[in-house]
Amino acid sequence: MAEYGFAIYNRNNVNVTGVLTPIFFLDRFTAESGSKTYTNKPEGKTLQAVCSLFPWNNVFKDRKVPKITINGNTVTWSNLEQGMGSYIYTFWG
Repeated sequence: MAEYGFAIYNRNNVNVTGVLTPIFFLDRFTAESGSKTYTNKPEGKTLQAVCSLFPWNNVFKDRKVPKITINGNTVTWSNLEQGMGSYIYTFWG
């Protein structure tokens, strides 16, 4: 990846740039619930989702836990906490 203008080294000064896999997010969802179907799936990839919880008040205790389901090329979610920096990101993995 250094040909793209950067390199990453571990604490022993070993270049670990090639160990990393870049991920490009398709969407960032903020609605409490919903679903989306994607088309044009890249060959050899599957739809993946990750939840990111970053509450603005920095309190992580007693946060709602969202439910995320992936069926083929469709992601469905519910129970995403509103107004507290909670997001669901999707990507091909």
